[in-house]
Amino acid sequence: MIIVYSCSKLYEQYAKISIDSVLKHNKNAQIVLVCQEKLDLPFEQITVQQDRQVLDGTIHPSWEGNAKLFFEQLPYDKIIYLGADTICQGDLSEMWNTECNYINACKTHAYGEKQAKELGIEYYINVDSMVMNLKALRVDNFCDKAFAKMNEAHSKVNLWCNEETMINYAFHDKIKLLPQKYNYAYERKYINPMPYSNAKIIHFIGRDKSAMLTYRY
Repeated sequence: MIIVYSCSKLYEQYAKISIDSVLKHNKNAQIVLVCQEKLDLPFEQITVQQDRQVLDGTIHPSWEGNAKLFFEQLPYDKIIYLGADTICQGDLSEMWNTECNYINACKTHAYGEKQAKELGIEYYINVDSMVMNLKALRVDNFCDKAFAKMNEAHSKVNLWCNEETMINYAFHDKIKLLPQKYNYAYERKYINPMPYSNAKIIHFIGRDKSAMLTYRY
């Protein structure tokens, strides 16, 4: 099982918590950090070459977010990608072993309904917990296809257009849904909420991540 994070110094303290939680429940997981600068974390660190960026003026226009669109460069055939602001509460073997032909991910919380409607798609996923078949992404020219759809996606949405929007819009028909327990947002509204204890991955979405620092897993 290969777990990849895309992380900067700004999120390093959160990444450490997330990685500790993953290894607590998945002792044989291989941790890989995609980063621009050296992090003070004892795991493999690699970078990706980015020759394009998501449109200026979008939310979170960071190198780390943009990096997801270039993951086909990574020297692996399959990964689980986790955001640094996630906490793992259990064994991820079932998530890892579920057949993945392209991308497996979870619907996001209630805000995604508006995004999906604006984009003209059935549902909207959150990209901070995904299984990615990188071999298939390379064959499909994932990066080129995502950026080819960027301006079209940007023209459809009023909220924002970031790498998440581009992935949803360009590859909606190739995304397989995972059970919500693999990406459950902390203190966000769901149509069918679940107890936090039932979630395998808790996601601390938003700017204020102080709750992640004290959350017990």
